[in-house]
Amino acid sequence: EALPHYQIILTRERDLDVYQLNGNHDVDLLEGLKVKWATNYATSTQDDKSLGMRFFFEPCGINTVCPPGVPLAPLPTTFPVRVGDLGPGNYFASGLSGGIVDARTDVDETQYFTRFDLDQDIALHELVDLNLKAGFWWEKADRDVDASFTESVTVGGASQWALSSTTLPELGRTLFERFDSASGVRDSTTEASREITAGHANAKLTFLEDIDFLGGLRVEQIYIDSKNSPFTGEFNFSRPTTFPPTYLFFDRLDNPAFGEVPPGTDSSTLTFNDQILGINTPINPDTGFVDLLTEQEILALVDGEIDETKVLPSAAITYRPIESVTLRAAYSQTVARPSFREMGYYVTVEPGTDERTVGNPQLGLSEVESYDARVEYVFGDLGDLVAFSAFYKVIDDPIESIILRNPLDRDSGSAALYRTFFNNPNTARLWGIEIEARKTFDFLYDLGLDFPGIELFEYLSVGGNFSYIEATVGRTEAER
Repeated sequence: EALPHYQIILTRERDLDVYQLNGNHDVDLLEGLKVKWATNYATSTQDDKSLGMRFFFEPCGINTVCPPGVPLAPLPTTFPVRVGDLGPGNYFASGLSGGIVDARTDVDETQYFTRFDLDQDIALHELVDLNLKAGFWWEKADRDVDASFTESVTVGGASQWALSSTTLPELGRTLFERFDSASGVRDSTTEASREITAGHANAKLTFLEDIDFLGGLRVEQIYIDSKNSPFTGEFNFSRPTTFPPTYLFFDRLDNPAFGEVPPGTDSSTLTFNDQILGINTPINPDTGFVDLLTEQEILALVDGEIDETKVLPSAAITYRPIESVTLRAAYSQTVARPSFREMGYYVTVEPGTDERTVGNPQLGLSEVESYDARVEYVFGDLGDLVAFSAFYKVIDDPIESIILRNPLDRDSGSAALYRTFFNNPNTARLWGIEIEARKTFDFLYDLGLDFPGIELFEYLSVGGNFSYIEATVGRTEAER
């Protein structure tokens, strides 16, 4: 059987400018008071262009037997199978196989960041020291995306097309010379912003210089919004159509009156993409089905917003039983936020593949609890170390990627598949261990070696780490 392959060229241009100021100050107002601050402004752009061709090789052309005088090639005996093992034949590309992918994305982003921290040391007793820290954190990012994707490819003015050639370069030249690049283009835009405002306070009590008790609290206000404009300007069933189509995420083929399911089918026994993603789509009160979404209902689903305040505690203990050895244990609560790309309802093509990715604007936060333990031995004058760590994390509503099929597309194979993201309602649990080591070459001095350039080895070190992580998460019935 002929297997499809893909050739793609990706052009990516990036530009990043960062302007930053920071400072550290000892304040005379209180003995031991230190002030740290930082602020920066950054702009970035990224322009991606993907152009690819899906093709397959058919031994002996498209016939089931070879022409007279051309022997059948024997079954391949080595893998992977090479074209030469299949005998004479032709390379093919066709509209039914999603033969061309043409995608372009222009991203412009602006980021602002400011933080301000106070650090105060207080000697409570000759055996007890107290360190207090407090600070403020603010960041804001705005991102604009212009994306285009050629949904319905026409070649030589025809949407039903097939081309063949005895060589792959010739097939590419013939295909792209006749490709109508202006046909079937779907343009979409995304305007997204993220603003994080947070304050934190931490305290550390040190006893006998050997043991530290740490506690802290971070209050974080998170606002993320993603406004998407996926409308194509066309209409279907008297409503505006979108790209990607609303059936990919929100709408359902569940109404027997429209012939979407065979007569007598109980739609409650079927699984639809919105159920897999956990999206609350509106039910038509007149029919009892999810159908004929209005423009306002579509906008409410393709636009996403997160506006939450989180209170995040942390606690830790550090113990130094002997010189150079430190034992640590910690507990903390944090959140994982979806990225702009994960919430942007527009299509991009993954580099080196024809895999289509579209964001899910209905994503939410993931809450994370972390338990960590570490033992480390630090030696030498320059911080050589050997350390062993173990950790355990519990993640509620983890963000995962998943591949969905466009239910309107039953013919084009992988061209009907889209990778997206969703909050898995099951709890993820992971644990792991890590071994870390670092050694500086200053020991060469202790060996009495003397050769030109030996002083450079004082600044050279070698290190590495090994991590083992095991994670588990449940699957919903709809996902299975």
